[in-house]
Amino acid sequence: MTPDLTYIVQIERVRAKIGGREDVTSHALRATMISRHEDGAWKLVHRHADPITTAQPAESVLKPSRNCLPKQRTARCSLH
Repeated sequence: MTPDLTYIVQIERVRAKIGGREDVTSHALRATMISRHEDGAWKLVHRHADPITTAQPAESVLKPSRNCLPKQRTARCSLH
C-alpha cells in the first residue's frame, strides 16, 4: 500500500429478502474494498464481496496490518 491507497477486508452481516422470497434471512459476506486518496478525499475505487461458505475463526479477518500500532484504527490502518 501507499499513502494514497488503502484497503479494508471485513465481514458484512445483513438481513434481507433474497430472490423474491417473503422471509428475511441472515447472510454474511466477505468483502474487500480499495480506496484511493484523490483531490483531498478518499474515494472507493473497487469493492468485491462473496458469500462465506465455510466457518472461519474471527482471527482470520482481525489481524492488524503490519504497519499499524496496537489498537490503532484509521483509514490508513485497517484490520485485514
